Amino acid sequence: ELADGDVDRDAFLGRFAEQWRSLDSAEFPFVQQIAEEFAGHDDRDQFLAALELTLSGLRLQAGAE
Repeated sequence: ELADGDVDRDAFLGRFAEQWRSLDSAEFPFVQQIAEEFAGHDDRDQFLAALELTLSGLRLQAGAE
C-alpha cells in the first residue's frame, strides 16, 4: 500500500507506531521507548547522512593509497 501510493509515509509509520504503543510496556519496554522516535524519524535524512559518511570514507581511502 505504501509503494502503491495508497497511503503516505507518515500515515504508514504512524500506524505501526500506534500498534507498538499499545503493546504491554512491561513485556516490550524497548518497543515502547522507540515508538515515538519511529513515528517521527526522517529516514531520508538518515540515509543521506550515512551515504555522505560512506563516500567520505571512500575518498579518504582513495587519497591514502
